Amino acid sequence: MSILLVTSSPRGAASHSTRIATEFAEKLVAADPSNTLVVRDLVANPLPHIDADYAPGIYT
Repeated sequence: MSILLVTSSPRGAASHSTRIATEFAEKLVAADPSNTLVVRDLVANPLPHIDADYAPGIYT
């Protein structure tokens, strides 16, 4: 099973919710090593904003 952990706190490691979610996800992986953890940090790697080029492109 792939586990996706999306974090978005500007507090990073100081964030309580990020720490709890990370610990939970790591325990899931430890319980079953076939699980994989994918972490997406939206502060470190923000998603691009929707712009005039993107909006029409989603309908083609």
